[in-house]
Amino acid sequence: MALMKPEAQLPTVHPFAAVLYQDELFNLQKQSSLNYLAAEELAMTIEMVSGVALLNQALETEDLVSIQNHLQNPLIGFNKVDEEHLEWYASRLVAIKREASSHGQDILSRDEIQNHIDSVNVEIQEVEEMHAAVIAINEAIKEGITKQTLVTLKNPKAALTSVDDSLAENYQKALWEAKQQKEEKNILSEEERDEREELLTQVEIQGCINKINRIVAIDQINAVIREGHPRNTVMALMKPEAQLPTVHPFAAVLYQDELFNLQKQSSVDYLPYEQLSITVEILSAIVLLNKALESEDLELIQNHLQNLSIDFNNLDEEHLERYASRLMSIKREASSQGQDNLGWNDIQNHIDRVNVEIELENALYAAVIAINEAIKKGIAEETLLSLKNPNAILTSVDDCLAENYQKELWKAKERKEQSVKMKNILLFEVEIDPKEELLTQVEIQEIINKINRLEAVDEINAVIQEGHPSNTMMALMKPEAQLPTVHPFAAVLYQDELFNLQKQSSLNYLAHEKLYMTVEILSAVALLNQALETEDLLSIHNHLQNPTICFSNVDEVYLDRYASRLMSIKREASSQGQDNLRRDEMQNQIDRVNEEIQEAEIQAEEIIAINEAIKEGITKQTLQTLKNPKAVLMSVDDNLAVNYQKELWEAKQQKEEKNILSEEERDAEKELLTQVEIQGCINKINRLAAVDEINAVIREGHPSNTVMALMKPEAQLPTVHPFAAVLYQDELFNLQNQNSLNYLAPEELSTIVEMLSGVALLNQALETEDHVLTQDHLRNPSIGFNNLDEEHLERYASRLMSFKREASSEGQGNLRRDEIQNLIDIIYVEIQEEKASKCSPFVFAEWLITSVSG
Repeated sequence: MALMKPEAQLPTVHPFAAVLYQDELFNLQKQSSLNYLAAEELAMTIEMVSGVALLNQALETEDLVSIQNHLQNPLIGFNKVDEEHLEWYASRLVAIKREASSHGQDILSRDEIQNHIDSVNVEIQEVEEMHAAVIAINEAIKEGITKQTLVTLKNPKAALTSVDDSLAENYQKALWEAKQQKEEKNILSEEERDEREELLTQVEIQGCINKINRIVAIDQINAVIREGHPRNTVMALMKPEAQLPTVHPFAAVLYQDELFNLQKQSSVDYLPYEQLSITVEILSAIVLLNKALESEDLELIQNHLQNLSIDFNNLDEEHLERYASRLMSIKREASSQGQDNLGWNDIQNHIDRVNVEIELENALYAAVIAINEAIKKGIAEETLLSLKNPNAILTSVDDCLAENYQKELWKAKERKEQSVKMKNILLFEVEIDPKEELLTQVEIQEIINKINRLEAVDEINAVIQEGHPSNTMMALMKPEAQLPTVHPFAAVLYQDELFNLQKQSSLNYLAHEKLYMTVEILSAVALLNQALETEDLLSIHNHLQNPTICFSNVDEVYLDRYASRLMSIKREASSQGQDNLRRDEMQNQIDRVNEEIQEAEIQAEEIIAINEAIKEGITKQTLQTLKNPKAVLMSVDDNLAVNYQKELWEAKQQKEEKNILSEEERDAEKELLTQVEIQGCINKINRLAAVDEINAVIREGHPSNTVMALMKPEAQLPTVHPFAAVLYQDELFNLQNQNSLNYLAPEELSTIVEMLSGVALLNQALETEDHVLTQDHLRNPSIGFNNLDEEHLERYASRLMSFKREASSEGQGNLRRDEIQNLIDIIYVEIQEEKASKCSPFVFAEWLITSVSG
């Protein structure tokens, strides 16, 4: 308003540019030392600003002629405005003005406009320099010198990118051919021809360079694909020179695998650019689909499935969510197995499967409607036909049970319709959805299964009564029976147990629930028997703890012990022709093992008490603990209490001395005498007392008393035969007399009794004249006969039997060992004489000398 006052006598002012005037004058005023603009300076500035305002107005209307005039306005005084390029300046400034207006800037300042003019001048200079460089390139191409062409191509002013020195020859050839083609198109006379039109432009030159680079890059890509390193393949694909769609490095394996397979399918084992570009575009789209599947972003998955680059077949938009859901599931499974990405074929296969499932579902729905309609009609034959429709996917439909199916299905449908009506009444709904009243495929199958099951259970009960294990097994295994797995190898077990159970029933019939539970138990017992047969300890442990069998009082700590006992019982049962142990038999054995464990624990407590009594050294107390039945010690004799105390004390001392450890390290349990060690000490004392008694009765000379003493268990001697009492008495008496102490020690006594028992049995065999048994006893190493020739055992036996008969006739009960040995020696000499008589006189003489000297 101030500038427009007449009194100011200033040039014309344009109010639409008020902000421009304010900004320019304010800045100028600030630059003044007096912070004041004089009249002349103010007039000149306003004249310039008004010129800029009118230029802005022309830019707003995009009036090119007016813009060019204002650009040449001397009042504005723009620098370096070239008349030849006024249109270029104008075009640029119009674009800048549009952009500024879109950002809320109404007016461009003089400085801003000058900057853009300067920018255009720089571009013009670059274009001119580029044009000169392009002319130089064309001249170099024409001359055909590759090296010179390469130098011109690499001139920065040519603004060419990705020039590769190693491809210079390829560039020269490609550019020469392009230039030739361009010149050949320009068919004009020499006067009419314009050489500039025959020049290859910068864009055309760059195009040739890109083409050569791409060819080389594609060759390299094909080479690295063959090498099979995913990382290298992705790096090659990502090179700008290859001019391929975007590649995602995180899916390197997918690119490698798919491109390798595609390359193999090519007759030349090579993928050209076009095929490679399309394939990479598809693969990159599949990679993004995989990424969406990984993040389980339903919307993004559906978008990628419809991506035209991938071009999946038979994709129905109505079912996109179902495809996505299936593919997410498949992707999770693949990832869990170490597969990073699903390929195109994988995804297409699952889309096809979903389509097949949808088709089957539609067919199933139609079949279910038909079944419901047939049920409603009430004609069993029609219902049966609809049930047997393959599209209904119903199993185990038996023609013989058509009436049963119809009856049961009718009832079920009536119940469902009634239920739907009641629900609608409660919800105040007027219209009923017919779909709600339909029996579903699952419901129909359940009713079929129910009818089949009732029929199968009747059959099973019948064959159980017949008592043929194989038939019972066949009936139990029928799918219609809906029973747990049955093991044919235990057919007898099933038959016996079910037969007994059936007999216990008041109706002589096993219902399905009872049958199911029993078969489940029997199958578990059968598998336990199988594990016992193979003696698989781990499997036995597992089966013993099977809740289906439900053994009582099974302690995990003693599983090994139960298993060991049951394996032993199983072996014994098998040897007697019993194939499988029953559950009750196994339970009995488990109970016995538990009893033994309990007894062992009680015994362990008594053993501790015995050790404590030994330690205290009171004989009477030790005797009492030894005689405690829970200690399970045998042959404890009150008369030997002092001997037991002494022997046990010494044994305990020795055991403790072996355990040489500090008080902290010592284990008191390891210093205890065990039940076996205690019994050993008792046996030792009993034996010594028994041997003393034997020696005493031998001296008394009563054969029957001697044999009684020898047969006492405490003596721990070999088996004694009472019929040879005199033999034992005589031989032992003589031997005792030969001893300086007139006493036979336990070891010596044991050896002699074993020999005498052998002689007694030999006498018995001679008495019965059993040749085979006689020969066996002659060989007995316990008797230890000398000069026994195996070839003539029959001869020894016959002669000894004759000798025995003669001795018996003279009242001699048994032949002594020395008597038998003498006769054996005589027979042996006879045999040797017979052998010698058949050989030469010299050999006979040698034998005679040896025999005589012997």
